[in-house]
Amino acid sequence: MTGDVVEVWLIRTDLPGHALADLLSLLDDGERERARALAYPDSRQRFIAAHGAFRVILGRRLGVPPASLRWHLGPHGKPELALPGPRVSFSHSGDLAALAAAPGRRVGVDIQQLLPRLDVTRMAARFYPRQEAEFVASAVVPAQQVARFTRLWARKEAYVKVAGGRLLPGLEQVIPRSGVIVDGGSGGGGLPGGPCLVRDVRAPRGYRAAVAAEGTRAYHVIRRWAILLRDGCETYRAMLICIADIRLVRAITEEIGAPSVSGAAASIWLPSAALTTP
Repeated sequence: MTGDVVEVWLIRTDLPGHALADLLSLLDDGERERARALAYPDSRQRFIAAHGAFRVILGRRLGVPPASLRWHLGPHGKPELALPGPRVSFSHSGDLAALAAAPGRRVGVDIQQLLPRLDVTRMAARFYPRQEAEFVASAVVPAQQVARFTRLWARKEAYVKVAGGRLLPGLEQVIPRSGVIVDGGSGGGGLPGGPCLVRDVRAPRGYRAAVAAEGTRAYHVIRRWAILLRDGCETYRAMLICIADIRLVRAITEEIGAPSVSGAAASIWLPSAALTTP
């Protein structure tokens, strides 16, 4: 990676029980406690899948055992690696999670599931600047309103996560079409402040995702899927990492529309149409 590249990993979190057990063993005590505190089993399982996957990807990137990774928690709990390495940001929503990593500049990432029943025009009027609320409300059909609202939300949350600010004040920040934020404020009231560049990330159908990086210098986004593999390259019915012996990670870059697998494992892949943002 160079300073002008941000890697974004997309991860499935609806994993089978044996994979979750392996991932749970990688978490530290604080992460296990956070998982136990979640009220719903589905939420607990997705948390374990996401945070275990983050450790596997970063451990492989740094050449260290995933369970050995330690975090410094910044403002509002934003994690950063405690050892030298890339700056990182995490997100999860629905059955997907996202990890962003970049050398030399702080990053934020967000992925959001589209929620058709959400009253997005009311929420936009309450939380977004007037011009953005009007943009959401002006969509012809409700589905377009939801898509516009969710895309803006992902961009705003990615922006806020760059510095680890508070989300609610960040929702008031206008995100221009260019994604260039020259000055997000002085930092008061939870606004991160400082220049930032926000980019959309291509996500599966039903989701919107965005990444933001410190400064306005242009950068390339490399999007990857991660596949769960074990010894002998046996592909499990899940989209994630090498769990059994933490040896093999196969990266699927954005240029490959739908990864090719065979046999029963083929059902784990989203069809190529689902990889295109509607």
